[in-house]
Amino acid sequence: MVLFLNYLTNIMRRFLDVVLGKDPHRFIVVLILSLTLGFVFNLLIRYISPLVASQGFNCA
Repeated sequence: MVLFLNYLTNIMRRFLDVVLGKDPHRFIVVLILSLTLGFVFNLLIRYISPLVASQGFNCA
């Protein structure tokens, strides 16, 4: 079990090194962008979809 967790930790560390390029500022930028995109999609789903549905448009 400990070896498996160590293996997973090494994989995640290698993946993050490749994705983020060992740059902490890039990690912060990626985090802010992902949170912003999630917030925008949440607004789209929560507020704009009922408006479009109430107008009678065919979204399909």
